[in-house]
Amino acid sequence: MSETSRSNGYGDYRTTVQADQAAFDACPTTIRHALNYAVSPYASERTLKAVRKGVPHSVIIHTFRRIDAEETLKAYGPSHPEAGRAR
Repeated sequence: MSETSRSNGYGDYRTTVQADQAAFDACPTTIRHALNYAVSPYASERTLKAVRKGVPHSVIIHTFRRIDAEETLKAYGPSHPEAGRAR
């Protein structure tokens, strides 16, 4: 399998490492920071598309945090310190 046809682990979303990295590099600094520190693996290409459509950075970052908290709650239960943020 060639490098360009391999999935990079976003479920059914297929991309290449090069395309995802190029999209990451094109994202604004605040979004890159959020992508770096997010727990869940978000696709940089889809995130960049949202930025270019005009979705406010704060909405994107809040969405990352909410989904991460929901996934933490599912995986570790309500006793996990981060689970309380899933609201």
